[in-house]
Amino acid sequence: MGFWKGIVDYLLPHELVHVPDETLLQHLREAAKRGLGLGRIRNLKEAASRSVGIKQGADLAKMELRLLLSQYELLHSKHEELDAILDELLEQILNVQQLLAIKGVGRDTIAGFLAEVGDINQYRHPKQIIKLAGLNLKENTSGKRRCNRSSLCVTSLFGFFSGF
Repeated sequence: MGFWKGIVDYLLPHELVHVPDETLLQHLREAAKRGLGLGRIRNLKEAASRSVGIKQGADLAKMELRLLLSQYELLHSKHEELDAILDELLEQILNVQQLLAIKGVGRDTIAGFLAEVGDINQYRHPKQIIKLAGLNLKENTSGKRRCNRSSLCVTSLFGFFSGF
């Protein structure tokens, strides 16, 4: 259970108050790299000593906490595996580095975009991708005036619902 292995024995407030400050600090520093000192440990223990939690059923509560922590660690490790696979797949795609250079666009956004659009080279014009997304970029104009901004209109839903 990684970090939780050493601390899982005193997860409940009434158990936490009996753990030496240094021992608790050592275990908590494994997870929190900074901003954790003896002052915070003492505040934590003081709050735990004021806890009004029920002490009956503590064994079952700890069993459930251990189960939840093991599930968390399993999901966390699977998430890290998926991140590694995603990184490997993105390395195989041309022009990903140029897409990553766009400010505000990250790896997950690019992966989602490419999953939806497919190979960008199959499109002859950017308007085809915009049309695929169901967006219609248009300029706001009236007979005499012309706005400098473009507005974004979603048109695909209207086409979808008109078929009913």
